[in-house]
Amino acid sequence: MKRQRESVLIYNARIIRPGKIIAGGWLLAENGRIKSLGKGTFPPGDDILKINARNNYVSPGFIDLHVHGRIDKLSAELPKQGTTGFLWTLHTNPVSSLGRKIAAAKRTPLNGAACLGFNIEGPFINREMAGAQPRRFIIEPSGKVLEQLLKNHAKDIRIMTVACELKGSGPLIKKLKKAGIVVSLGHSKATIEQAKKAVDLGADYATHMFNRMGPVTSREPGLVTAVLLDERITAEVIADKHHVHPDLLRLLVKNKKPHNLVLITDSVAAMDKTSLKIIKGVYRMENHTIAGSNLTMIEAVKNMVNCCGLDLSQVIDMASFNPARVVGLKKKKGRLEKGYDADIIIFDEHFQVKAAVLSGKIKFNRIAS
Repeated sequence: MKRQRESVLIYNARIIRPGKIIAGGWLLAENGRIKSLGKGTFPPGDDILKINARNNYVSPGFIDLHVHGRIDKLSAELPKQGTTGFLWTLHTNPVSSLGRKIAAAKRTPLNGAACLGFNIEGPFINREMAGAQPRRFIIEPSGKVLEQLLKNHAKDIRIMTVACELKGSGPLIKKLKKAGIVVSLGHSKATIEQAKKAVDLGADYATHMFNRMGPVTSREPGLVTAVLLDERITAEVIADKHHVHPDLLRLLVKNKKPHNLVLITDSVAAMDKTSLKIIKGVYRMENHTIAGSNLTMIEAVKNMVNCCGLDLSQVIDMASFNPARVVGLKKKKGRLEKGYDADIIIFDEHFQVKAAVLSGKIKFNRIAS
């Protein structure tokens, strides 16, 4: 098998940069990183693999911080959907089982999108707000129970969801924060006071905004309002127009601003499904409880552009730079900048992904030569 060249040049492109789109642009990647980029005449070179973008958009690859399924299947399929990096997300399980699953995932060979770490969605959540999470494994927050998992996998875990109204959640939040793990508020019936206290302790992220959060009432604004008002919190959202009404997407953008929003899929399409069915656009359990989406990141980008009237560059940040920032990778991923990782996608005006470059290597290319 012929070894792929170490240099890739993408030209005749509309390159998406912060706040602008460069028409007639080019980008040169070398040894897995972006070496240079510009407009007009591109660098000469015979030993460079060239891709004519044919005036399509060139964007940083998307980072999905919340997606479920077989890790090898995710890695293989996600680049075709615009995603070059992801957090493998685990449902509520016994803590000992979570450790085994993380260890097994780390040993699994991947040949596509990179696993950037792990997102633990439970077990310290509110039983009444479990949704599709298995209730039998939900437990009260306990630093002692968590100790072995943190001892072995603190550097692997990027995000953990906590219901901050539960007894023991305060010390747990501080313990997670000290370990460098993003504390996400979700699957929760927290009051606004409980949410504010959790944020003061270090929680600064919100799990699938609006979904599995207590209702807003005239006398109890709840977690939803706390997230909407507090600039310290970054909120993730499933923008499939099924999990969250389009008007709520607009409300979210108006209150949080694009820089505090992260697009996720919460997709379960790559899971080994036995009892889940797609009904009205989402995967549901036999009792019709929503179990996850069938969304892709490129579709989420398309929906946010069409629903919210945002500039494409703003929405691209919500799918790439913002998630990179949340998990501490903002200086190497999520932007088309010199020195950044060469994780790049090409898509057309209809939001069809045409090509993906991961760490400077072409994973697929549907652009006609």
